Amino acid sequence: MSDPSPQKLACDADFRCGWRGDSVSVLRAADPFNEGCELLACPKCREQSIRGCCDEPGCWALDTCGTATEAGYRRTCHKHQPVSVKAR
Repeated sequence: MSDPSPQKLACDADFRCGWRGDSVSVLRAADPFNEGCELLACPKCREQSIRGCCDEPGCWALDTCGTATEAGYRRTCHKHQPVSVKAR
């Protein structure tokens, strides 16, 4: 169950650049230390400080919960955590 829509992301740099976007908009480069992996960076400040955000519309809180649902996999904050398919 995968959601084809881009993941919501935000920059969490110490100086709080304020960038918000999605996984399509971030800067990507091959990780020279881990073959096959990518480094992600903020397109605004270029810091490697990208964090995942809740997929609930209008919510930009840190995504702290991953839940399999009938509609697909959800990444949400604790406030918007859906009921798991297994919990039903």
